[in-house]
Amino acid sequence: MSKKIRKEYVKEDVRFIKKANELVEARYKFDIWETRIFAITLSMIHPSDADFKEYKINVGQVIDEFGLSKGGEIYQFLREAALGLQKKIIAIQSERDGFKTELTIPLFTGIERVIDERAKKDTEKSIWVTFEPRLKPFLLELKARYLIYDIRSILSIKSVHSIRIYELLKQYEKIGSRTFDIDELKLILGIAADEYALYGHFKDKVILKAQEDLNANRDTDIKFSFEEIKQGRKVVKIKFNILTHLPERKQLPDLALFSTEKETALNELSILTADLIPDQTLQQWLSKYTYDDVKTGIVYTLNRIKAGEKIKNIPAYMAKMISTKGVIDPIEVKRQNRTKIAAQQQEKANERGALENELENLRIDHYEKQKLIVAEIFEQTPETRQQIIEGLKYSRDWDRKKDDAENLNREHVQTLIFMKAMQKFPERFSVVNKDFELKEAELKSKLRLIGWLG
Repeated sequence: MSKKIRKEYVKEDVRFIKKANELVEARYKFDIWETRIFAITLSMIHPSDADFKEYKINVGQVIDEFGLSKGGEIYQFLREAALGLQKKIIAIQSERDGFKTELTIPLFTGIERVIDERAKKDTEKSIWVTFEPRLKPFLLELKARYLIYDIRSILSIKSVHSIRIYELLKQYEKIGSRTFDIDELKLILGIAADEYALYGHFKDKVILKAQEDLNANRDTDIKFSFEEIKQGRKVVKIKFNILTHLPERKQLPDLALFSTEKETALNELSILTADLIPDQTLQQWLSKYTYDDVKTGIVYTLNRIKAGEKIKNIPAYMAKMISTKGVIDPIEVKRQNRTKIAAQQQEKANERGALENELENLRIDHYEKQKLIVAEIFEQTPETRQQIIEGLKYSRDWDRKKDDAENLNREHVQTLIFMKAMQKFPERFSVVNKDFELKEAELKSKLRLIGWLG
């Protein structure tokens, strides 16, 4: 049998990752380099591929794509990560013959790497990987129940947990929220039972870290706020509110190659209905009604079920609600209002943070300008500094148990010398002080409008 064509890793082509929801939610634990290798290989799969190819990863291109520092260790990290992935087993929850199953499977069946000592340049060092064939249902010819996103959304994220939380929330972006049991989320993330045993540690190291990473990453297209759901005093669930985070990059026009509008709609509704409605039924509804009508009817029905209403024939009830014009769901309206309020609060917090940073930078800049003026005064009139020092020697601020050099090294004494120079030549500081006061007053005014009490 002839060898399959090797798929090259080309920066301009590598953008979108597409994989089945079952694979997104599979249970595994990778390190950051293994996660990068996995992402890179996924991004090389083309939507028209009917079978896996052998995928070539070039070290130089990886360094460029992830913004890494060049060095001999990078190839070693990638090589070890690829070999590590070959040994890793992932557990995928799926369905077979009408029963729920768990498939335990490796990712790669083969790893080939350059070991020739003549390969010195990064562009000469490559790794070739081959996917396990049984992963085909989860990576190829996906029409529904899948996740698709631009690889650039995760390139600069260095936390494995943050990347996985991004994927788990990206699945539900159109739905707007997703709730996890704490233990369920830990299992998906590959966190051992004795790791982050206290919820506070899990929150700090995983949840808040992911929130920081997604909010700070200028290329990531979503961010989140979250609510803690308690039983008594114990937090048992986390509800993530998924918010749009416009990336500082242009969306590529070839996304349509990876997902048609109909596929996207079907995928989103498949996620929403989970295992309640077959994809074929969803397709029939979408052929008769608009996406918004279908979603409204589905959400209305699901909310009735959550509220405790007994519905014998769920598909029939959904179909009736979909065909009913002007259905208003008070529960969904409340949820949308809560999400809107959360987004507004997050936006206000971001605005406040930005203004506080601007105020702090203004104060630092003002102090640096004052320091330059004091340095000019002492350079032009050296006797001024000496006079100030002599005056301090007779004050309580001068430690007579220390010599002159020790006193002058004290931060308190340095501050006094600085302040007395400003008092002695106030006219030298009038322009920078006036400019600072105007800008400070303006920033404080903006901050007070959004609740700042400083």
